[in-house]
Amino acid sequence: MGPGRWGTALARALHRSGYPITEIVSRDSASSLRASRRLARQVGADAATSSRARLTADLVWICVPDGQISGAARTLASGREWTGKICFHSSGALSSAELKPLRDSGAAVASVHPLMTFIADSQADLRGVPFALEGDTKAIRRARQIVNALGGESFAISAEQKPAYHAFGAFICPLVIALLATAEDVGLEAGLTRALVARRLA
Repeated sequence: MGPGRWGTALARALHRSGYPITEIVSRDSASSLRASRRLARQVGADAATSSRARLTADLVWICVPDGQISGAARTLASGREWTGKICFHSSGALSSAELKPLRDSGAAVASVHPLMTFIADSQADLRGVPFALEGDTKAIRRARQIVNALGGESFAISAEQKPAYHAFGAFICPLVIALLATAEDVGLEAGLTRALVARRLA
């Protein structure tokens, strides 16, 4: 659910790894549905809005912005049977508690977050990418299997560790690293020694 940058990269990676994808689910808007249909054609799936999705798969992966996760969970839980199903979201900051409506409806839930920045329309290579897992035992076990199939590396964290994990992700963001590298280049161009630049950036 959510044909944005991460949802698109994930669907393509799952498709390449042989996972069948039944539906790409979008918001109830024309632009979101167009994106959903475009991605669905690429991975051999149906496209649907959240209000019309059939959700016949045993696993649903919510790939929407953090502020929309709990609302998506409420929408998906309404009037549907979730016993025996699994649902993930991919927030780095929020815990699996955001999926409480689905858990209350019988689903096993987890947060499954890739420690990577995704670029629109890119063919993301998930080999070696760390994935942080938090949530119900059954859901985490399934997440480990999928991450392994994608070539990633999974590790478990607690809900209480999510804020620190999210902060760590911000510190190692490629934009921050690029900024530090640029600062080093400018310092050297200004005549500072490499040792002095290193001390000031440490």
